[in-house]
Amino acid sequence: MVQRWILESEVTWAVAVAYGIFNGLSVSCVVPYTWKDKSKLSVATGKPIEESAEGISDMTCIVRFSLLRRSFVHYRELSIGLGLKIPTGPTDRRVGGWLLSEEMQPGTGSWDYHGSVSYYQGFELVDFVISGTYVITTEHDGYEFGNQFLYLLASDFHVTERLSLSPALSGIVRAIDRDLGEEQRWTARHQLWFVPGVKFQAIPGVLGLQAYLEYPIYQHFNGEQLGGDFNFRLTATYSLPLKKSDEDDE
Repeated sequence: MVQRWILESEVTWAVAVAYGIFNGLSVSCVVPYTWKDKSKLSVATGKPIEESAEGISDMTCIVRFSLLRRSFVHYRELSIGLGLKIPTGPTDRRVGGWLLSEEMQPGTGSWDYHGSVSYYQGFELVDFVISGTYVITTEHDGYEFGNQFLYLLASDFHVTERLSLSPALSGIVRAIDRDLGEEQRWTARHQLWFVPGVKFQAIPGVLGLQAYLEYPIYQHFNGEQLGGDFNFRLTATYSLPLKKSDEDDE
């Protein structure tokens, strides 16, 4: 039976907690809850087949240190981060008695390790951020997702105090997956997206709204894989500071 994916959607709510140990060093943890839906068209029957799953996803904790701290005098920052992804999400979701694929599960079941570097440069009318993150994955029940390298070049053009335009380039290089030690030849990929976006501070410092269109400008796949035509992403961020940081007084 030949099938092809025709629609994918994902909704994620996340709770993030950040704590400043001292100036320049902080630790943060993110716990997401995810809804995933996929609809595929069976060429044999001409009818769509629906798959869905939801649940708490894997938690990620990151320790970040600023080698060069941002201030009102120096609008630049260089930071490094080390992270750990903890397998808190389920990996046993089923539809019609059939176990869903690894990519449809809310969790991965593996302990993964992150290392990142980011640089921020701010100007009066525009800010720039460039970052790179390498993810080392581990095995779960014989399956191991390939290691990943994620890179980003983002900008914020300040239209007003609350509104900004945020074009960006976002990419991912993913190594080949392994199942019981055997390479899964249809898994490795390199994708680069152009991501125009709009940000609006509904309540400055508290509630932020963002809308992004992710359009692929380069896609290279190992073997035959399905690529994306475009992604549309809506984000709302609510911040609740429990204590004023020392940096606010500088």
